[in-house]
Amino acid sequence: KIMSAIKFTARKIDDICKGSTHCLILPIYRRKKLSSDAQQVNKAAGGSIAATIALGDFTGKSGESCVLPGAAAAKRILLVGCGDPASFDRAAARKFVQTLGTALNAMHAGDAVLHIADIKVKDGNTPWLLNCLARQLTYASYRYTETVAKPKPAMKLSRLVVNTGDARSVKPGQKALDRGAATGCGINEARKLADLPGNICTPAYLAQRARKLAKDNAKLSTTIVEEKKMRELGMGSLLSVTAGTDQPAKLIVMNYKGGKTGEKPYVLVGKGITFDSGGISLKPGAKMDE
Repeated sequence: KIMSAIKFTARKIDDICKGSTHCLILPIYRRKKLSSDAQQVNKAAGGSIAATIALGDFTGKSGESCVLPGAAAAKRILLVGCGDPASFDRAAARKFVQTLGTALNAMHAGDAVLHIADIKVKDGNTPWLLNCLARQLTYASYRYTETVAKPKPAMKLSRLVVNTGDARSVKPGQKALDRGAATGCGINEARKLADLPGNICTPAYLAQRARKLAKDNAKLSTTIVEEKKMRELGMGSLLSVTAGTDQPAKLIVMNYKGGKTGEKPYVLVGKGITFDSGGISLKPGAKMDE
């Protein structure tokens, strides 16, 4: 199983100024009046949020973020702009979580609490937002380290608590966070396989990784078709491609049986390239050797 680098927890928090955290996160819309949550934190912080907005250092526009000194038990306050509340749709929500991921990547907060009671997505709901959130933050935590002498520093964040503001939203919210984190892990696994050099990520390596993914999942099975069987099946086109290498071809078949009985299956057919298979002469000349 692939585990997310960040543990996500949905919870209802009654007093948002209580409970210690490295970072208290507030979504801020571009409007004159602060939300009730922001007003509470602003009061605890001695009016620093309102003062920052009044100075024009933070306006709440989409894509904007601002870090302020902490208040009460929070070591720091992170404001993330949401733009116009009337235009906060799925596209704006995606930009919000991307901005949040960028901001968290830049700081040294090991844990954080995000308060989302004020967020309303026009064409989405809370579970959709939390799925998107966990997926994007897991994506943002990715670092390629295998063949790099000095990899980029890892994201410090290891735990994020999301205050849904509503007890009824906690259970579906947690399910959405778990699903989003799992999707993010899958994306990062694909990124790692793409980043690995061709002398490591060979067809045999991909086959080994596919078997490992299926090992601990009862609904997933993996079968590898070897070259001998390919010849028997008449798979000449694939075998002709790998005739120029010492690496044997592998046909990886993964079956996920998670649907209802009788449902028609979805079949995805991919071409896994582990080394440049042609077309290099069509690329621009500069750095073509790289």
